[in-house]
Amino acid sequence: TANGNNLNEYERYITALIDHHDRTLTNNSFADRQLNCLARNIYYEARGERVIGQLAVANVTMNRTSDGNICSTVYKPGQFSWTRNRNRNPTGDSWRKAQVLSWLVLNQPELIVDVTENSQYFHSGRLTPRDFRTFTRTATIGNHRFYRQFDEVAEVYK
Repeated sequence: TANGNNLNEYERYITALIDHHDRTLTNNSFADRQLNCLARNIYYEARGERVIGQLAVANVTMNRTSDGNICSTVYKPGQFSWTRNRNRNPTGDSWRKAQVLSWLVLNQPELIVDVTENSQYFHSGRLTPRDFRTFTRTATIGNHRFYRQFDEVAEVYK
């Protein structure tokens, strides 16, 4: 779940994985287009968040991706606010961390837990969009609140 000590322990684990793979992966490891779409989404939506918040954004992105095409999910109109803006190319340590986290999500999914409990939506805690009232809140991680549709709750808990 997205609460308590378990989440903190898992964040330490993910941070250690990122640190280890940051030392071992080369820039060629990040050439995949789908990986870069996921990394850009993590970077632009959560680069100021702790690792667990960045993972939560990755979880939502993957939960929304039903056809395996992460790029079409990320760039579908109205899905992620940053795609409406003209952004400079990501750089620096935050970009590298987003790339390594994306590599882990795509290449070692058995090590990744969905800390959002199958959420497909999130928003910044600074605002609550009107249409989110029809969703179930599953987690609050950092500055983001995570949700899934009501009808999906029954499927998860059957």
